[in-house]
Amino acid sequence: MGKKGKFANASAEIGEAFKLDPKSPNAFAYRGELELLTGAPQSALQDFEAVLAERPFNSFAQAGRDAAKRALEALQSEAHPAPPASPAVAPPPASPAVVASSAPLGIRVALVVGNAHYTAQPPLKNPPNDTAAVAAALRAAGFAKVVVADDLSRDGIVKALHDFEDDADRSDWAVIYFSGHGVEVGGQNYVVPVDAHIKSDRDIADEAVSLDRLMASVSGAHKLKIVILDACRENPFAAAMRRTVSMKSAARGLAPVEPLRATLVVYAAKDGEFAMDGDGANSPFAAALVKHLAEPHVEIGKMFRLVTADVLGATDQKQQPFVYGSLGPEDYYFRP
Repeated sequence: MGKKGKFANASAEIGEAFKLDPKSPNAFAYRGELELLTGAPQSALQDFEAVLAERPFNSFAQAGRDAAKRALEALQSEAHPAPPASPAVAPPPASPAVVASSAPLGIRVALVVGNAHYTAQPPLKNPPNDTAAVAAALRAAGFAKVVVADDLSRDGIVKALHDFEDDADRSDWAVIYFSGHGVEVGGQNYVVPVDAHIKSDRDIADEAVSLDRLMASVSGAHKLKIVILDACRENPFAAAMRRTVSMKSAARGLAPVEPLRATLVVYAAKDGEFAMDGDGANSPFAAALVKHLAEPHVEIGKMFRLVTADVLGATDQKQQPFVYGSLGPEDYYFRP
């Protein structure tokens, strides 16, 4: 593909980003970069100024603002170069504009759900903190849209997934993060809504939402689909749940999965084990995830290996996150 084709693709991606968020500072910054590359510095100047003029200040768009500020300063210094220090010394050549990247990252969207206040169970301490931290990290990484929802009922989860599908179908990346209770029954995994009342293992399909449903919601993304479950906590319904003859219910952890290519399913604790809520402001898994999401130039496979190492260290080797799925030869980066 030639330069014209690449520029056309980039322009189309930026247009989709504006559809998702017409005021996105990152979209304005990326368009400014593209205008610099295609020889339209005046238009680029207007876009960079639009990024910096946005109010109220939104810290989640800091990456776009930083790029716009650097590029704007470089453009202005080229337009009004400083006078030479001495007539006998020639001024140095002007520096090229510094931009965050040479091309847009693609459209990336996320749904972040935290269930803490269960009707039939004691509350979990950290899901609200975890969702806030993960959402902030994704926005800082340049995600075009991040939807956050806490304490969802079963109907609420289904509606959130249904609404998110429209964004996922138009995106390059689609990510779902869930923090709360998760259970496995009969080899199937489920996330638990706050209004669940599970008296028998036969109630699961009616009271909870399957992992397959979450995976279906991200399936329309063009490049990468990720479902992250900080939801492998010990089954809170196990002690009182009545078992049927036809179904086997696990007391702890989730069952392994085999996602298709370009799809990752990430457990905070590998199959058959359970995750800790933690004593700090965030769960051990969420804390490690947020830390490594902020690191640039780390390929996604290595990033999750770093998360695993941190969680093992923080839990005295008792909790091991696990990633299921294969991405093939292409490299992916949250923060290039």
